[in-house]
Amino acid sequence: MDKIKKAFELFKEISKKFELYLVEVSLRSYPEINEIRELSSNVPIYFSLVEETTIDGQNKIFKAIIFTEEIILGYLNKKTPIIKLPKYRTVLITLPAWVYLSEQFLSEYTYKRGKLGAGEREKFIEYANVAKIPNDDRGRFINLIMRLLSPYNTNTILESLSRIEESVVIRIPDDIKEYFEKKFK
Repeated sequence: MDKIKKAFELFKEISKKFELYLVEVSLRSYPEINEIRELSSNVPIYFSLVEETTIDGQNKIFKAIIFTEEIILGYLNKKTPIIKLPKYRTVLITLPAWVYLSEQFLSEYTYKRGKLGAGEREKFIEYANVAKIPNDDRGRFINLIMRLLSPYNTNTILESLSRIEESVVIRIPDDIKEYFEKKFK
């Protein structure tokens, strides 16, 4: 059995026994673009926040590229970006995938671990856009990580859509308004 298959089988065996359990962080900090954040969970997952948007002018959502400590399973080719976090003695591998996470989720369940250097964000975005997920154990690993994160990604998107529906205001011109007010008095 090769190293990739062995690493994936081990990760799969561990992940079968549990879901992704989140733990609220004790020291909250608001997320910012270019930050590297670690999910406070039973599976070591990291994010790089590459885009920020607001739906209703108040609540922010972030597009986050996913990183892993699983070097053997995450490394796809020579173009796979790697990040070193010397303070934490950690090496992270970029996965060709991203999620959308709310500001609230990121502040409650992630720790800030660093910041991207100048120009690094574009490198990660390009990699996530063009890298192909292989049809082997590395691809199954990436899909497993995405499946673990999917409830949080979906929840962020659905909450954002709900806020859009709540904030839609239709402005009726005064002459039409007056017409209906007179007609239905």
